[in-house]
Amino acid sequence: AFQTTGKADMKVWGPLEFTKLSYDLKTTFYRGVVSREPFDQAHFDVRSRNGEVTAERINILRNQAVINMTGVGHPNGDIETVVQGRDFKLEDSINIQGLGLSLSGLINFEMMLKGWVLGPLTTLKGTITKSAIGDQGVPDSNFHLRFTANTIEGGGDFMGDLLQTNFVLPLN
Repeated sequence: AFQTTGKADMKVWGPLEFTKLSYDLKTTFYRGVVSREPFDQAHFDVRSRNGEVTAERINILRNQAVINMTGVGHPNGDIETVVQGRDFKLEDSINIQGLGLSLSGLINFEMMLKGWVLGPLTTLKGTITKSAIGDQGVPDSNFHLRFTANTIEGGGDFMGDLLQTNFVLPLN
């Protein structure tokens, strides 16, 4: 679910066929919620020239945390995007709090999406630093995931190398 208030400005021209359409879209949203997680401000500024879409400024801000997206979309439906998240506090997450595990720390990640927009190859790499369970500090963790049409693959080294995992989950 997505709830917010904000403003938008859009200019559209050219043929009204989406793969050939030209437009400029600039939006700003304030104090909203995405997937139960609140945010302070978000921007979604994109432009298209003859169906070639460019992310000019796409970001979500929450306290000191930020998610930025850059990339392009092509008229044939292929995309090449990078999403970077920095300084997300585990203890501020509604979803993490709901687990009841008393976790704290910072998550940083980078996600790349490439291929057809409705089924891109997606890879995600991240770290969890300055982490603790209750009042007990734990070593840093790193993780990676890869989403394909047929599998979710991933793994990581959690709490230093205390917990190491690799997995492949078939989707068919």
